[in-house]
Amino acid sequence: MNMIGVCGNEKDSDAIVTVDLENDGIEIIIESKLKKMFGKLMEKAVKDVLDDMSINRAKVVVQDFGALDFIIRGRTRTAIKRAQNKINHEEKDREKNQEEKIKKKNQEGGNK
Repeated sequence: MNMIGVCGNEKDSDAIVTVDLENDGIEIIIESKLKKMFGKLMEKAVKDVLDDMSINRAKVVVQDFGALDFIIRGRTRTAIKRAQNKINHEEKDREKNQEEKIKKKNQEGGNK
């Protein structure tokens, strides 16, 4: 199952956040020229969102281009929602396929 969500842009004062919900535990990777100065704050912004959304399994990669913490929080939240939405779509597709198989099987059984 593909449970990855991405949000953001590669431009000044922004960040690209990639979230993989298939990770064991929490892993946060910060890629930034400003990591030495602001890496802990960026990591805290991500952790706060994960806690708020009750996420306990995720690999989050933040590619920072000078984003403020509220941008990182928003990008992280949206990337998580996109990953979760992919899960929901895949589950719905699986259920639909299963229903179609059952319907087809029932039709074939009735035609004999």
